[in-house]
Amino acid sequence: MGPSIELKQVALKYGDNTILESIDHQFEAGKCHIVMGPNGGGKTSLLRSILGLTPFTGDINIQWPEKKGDWVMFLKKPCLKPACR
Repeated sequence: MGPSIELKQVALKYGDNTILESIDHQFEAGKCHIVMGPNGGGKTSLLRSILGLTPFTGDINIQWPEKKGDWVMFLKKPCLKPACR
């Protein structure tokens, strides 16, 4: 089983453009999920935020039960390490 991902009040902006606003969602581990919407609707930006590649506001909590210990990732700011690009 993979990670569980929880979005709390996630919002994305590019300049003055609001792309996504107040997204709350739970992606449950072991289930198939689809992110769909129109072209330019923010699907890729949302996924990039979950990966830590795009700045966002709100909380993205990732829990991965297979990892040893109680490993939890709380993303607050994007990961801009060279390995993430």
